[in-house]
Amino acid sequence: MPAETFARRLSRNILWNITGQGWLLLMTFLATPFLIHRLGVELYGIYVLVAVLVDACSFAQFGIPDASVTYISERLARGEHRGGQETFWTAMLSQAAAGLAGAAMILSLTAVIVDHVFRVPEGLVPEARLAVAIGAMSFALSMIAGVAAGMIRAVGRFDLLNMAGVLWGTLQTAAAVVLLWRGHSLSAILVSNLCLQLMYLATIGLLACRLLPVTLPPAWNTGELIRLLRFGGFLTVSGFVAPILTNLEKMFLSAI
Repeated sequence: MPAETFARRLSRNILWNITGQGWLLLMTFLATPFLIHRLGVELYGIYVLVAVLVDACSFAQFGIPDASVTYISERLARGEHRGGQETFWTAMLSQAAAGLAGAAMILSLTAVIVDHVFRVPEGLVPEARLAVAIGAMSFALSMIAGVAAGMIRAVGRFDLLNMAGVLWGTLQTAAAVVLLWRGHSLSAILVSNLCLQLMYLATIGLLACRLLPVTLPPAWNTGELIRLLRFGGFLTVSGFVAPILTNLEKMFLSAI
């Protein structure tokens, strides 16, 4: 790729990233007071806690999406398209299995999460349990989406990934506002979010297939999975340990 073309693409990627993240942050800032007012503090708290729960479970990725970006881009650069396919399918199938297992675990622990972790008031328990169940399905989709997004990152098209994120992120916030304005409650918002997440997954999946045609049947490689886990496991441990080491002296001082 010529230097000028690379520089132009890099600038476009950076611009889309900054603009997109700024736009979504602004929308969230403007919509949050309305969401709290319509939902009430308790239901909004459940909404936030479910989102935190899904994010907290993302450690189950074990860094595989990030590792797949590295290895797919390396293999494509060397012209090893079959190897890139193996890396993609191994990452995708492993993340799909982990997503389904994680969703099943969350569903099996719904009562414990709602009653003992969230400590939800008795009158809101049914809605909270439904929210956790929808969150479990959202977690499974997010695991698969991570690999599809990694494929787009591997070929350097961060602009397309950011465009998709801005589009569906905007629709998600707008749908929540419209649903509450029309008198719906938390369950309707969560179902809407799940549907939009599914459409986002379909969008980035189609983009990934256009950028690197995906062949069938899926190509599984156990050796490639071990390679992904080695690299991704290091990233996972680093991401977990680094904040602790950074704030270790604060934790020590606060304990004195």
